[in-house]
Amino acid sequence: MSLEQDTIAAIATPLGNGAIGIVRMSGSQSLSIAQRIFRPHKKHFLSHHIYYGHIVDKREEIIDEVLLSIMKAPHSYTTEDMVEINCHGGIIVLKKVLSILLENGARMAQPGEFTKMAFLNGRIDLLQAEAVAEVISAKTERALMICQNQLSGKLSQIVRGLREKLLLLLSYNEVMIDYPEEDYSNISIESKLKIVDDIYGVLDKLLQSASSGINIVSGVTLSIVGKPNVGKSSLLNALLNDERAIVTDIPGTTRDVISEYITLNGVPFRILDTAGIRKTEGLIESLGVERSKDSIEKADIVVFVLDVSRELDEEDKVIIDLLKNASCRKVIFANKVDLDKKINKEKLADFFPQCPIVEGCLLDNRGLDKLKKEIYGQIIYYNVNDSEIAVTNERQKKTLEKAMWEIPILRQHIEDNIDPALISIEIQFIVSALDELIGNVTTEDMLDKMFSIFCLGK
Repeated sequence: MSLEQDTIAAIATPLGNGAIGIVRMSGSQSLSIAQRIFRPHKKHFLSHHIYYGHIVDKREEIIDEVLLSIMKAPHSYTTEDMVEINCHGGIIVLKKVLSILLENGARMAQPGEFTKMAFLNGRIDLLQAEAVAEVISAKTERALMICQNQLSGKLSQIVRGLREKLLLLLSYNEVMIDYPEEDYSNISIESKLKIVDDIYGVLDKLLQSASSGINIVSGVTLSIVGKPNVGKSSLLNALLNDERAIVTDIPGTTRDVISEYITLNGVPFRILDTAGIRKTEGLIESLGVERSKDSIEKADIVVFVLDVSRELDEEDKVIIDLLKNASCRKVIFANKVDLDKKINKEKLADFFPQCPIVEGCLLDNRGLDKLKKEIYGQIIYYNVNDSEIAVTNERQKKTLEKAMWEIPILRQHIEDNIDPALISIEIQFIVSALDELIGNVTTEDMLDKMFSIFCLGK
């Protein structure tokens, strides 16, 4: 039986004790399976109605008192016949109801398979399918709004609009190829270039939104680094407004990487407070130092904390060398400006010419607001409003880049008035990239990989 012919079932709500849990089923056998295991007060199933009754096993023993919803094709999430069973929210009862569905001909759904069916059956495109997962995992209201815009199809409409313009341009060239003897001088080169420039402008705006959109939706990893006893844990506590990390005057108090979350202007940050980077003989602390180095490599942005009341030493220079070779964004926090300064901003700027430097004191949170502003500015390059369209993941960004890279080549071909057949090839390449973006062109491996990140039941 092929994937599209199966009737699939899964628990759609998180496992755990709760008031209500939902088991859902989709496919051609959904209604017949429901009729075999459900004892309603009414005998006939109408689409988009909710029925009260009981789920029973083969011995007609009641498993649970439920509400059962019927959604007949094509007016359902998957466009197939669907049944949703609202049970009591206990783990045992949900697993038992699911087991009965499987015994009666359904099979266990794969992660994301309901949404995959919605995509394969044409109800949503690939951009909307990705937005489903992103709506579920949204960590902030701002991320939710951006994902909802994509789920509603707004980004898809823009991409389809670009595709239509390219197909119009393609049709002009195909006419010139098929009827070279005809005079089509009314379709000027300037008109064609105007279409190309309009497409380039839209793609450029979408790509400008990518880094910010991805950070808003997926979150940012921020690592706090520095040698021992410079104020890293104090900074973590200040950012969290909580006494999360132990703060003492004893070097090496933080022996591992502490992870916490904050939100700045609607962007989720995962903050890593690392062990002080220094030479150490202790095994446990040395492991923490190695993890700190690893956190720099994995971070999107690093805050390097310095104690300006002490001269730069070898431990500071080890960190400086690490950061110079790191690809992440960086912000310097010059702590303890309430004491006699031994390091000035000019000296630090010599090491990091393009890096923002914030002076402050964590005893009274001096400089904290400015530091937050600099951190936010390092990861938001293009201001995305909640109502705007934004690219939200790396697949979308790379596919748009693939289309964008070809636009200047296409423009030059048109400007040089070269063979229309070559222009058509270039246009078709860009159209293919847009088709890949919305899912008109996909591979099974790519779909399996994408939908595998979804939860069961979605």
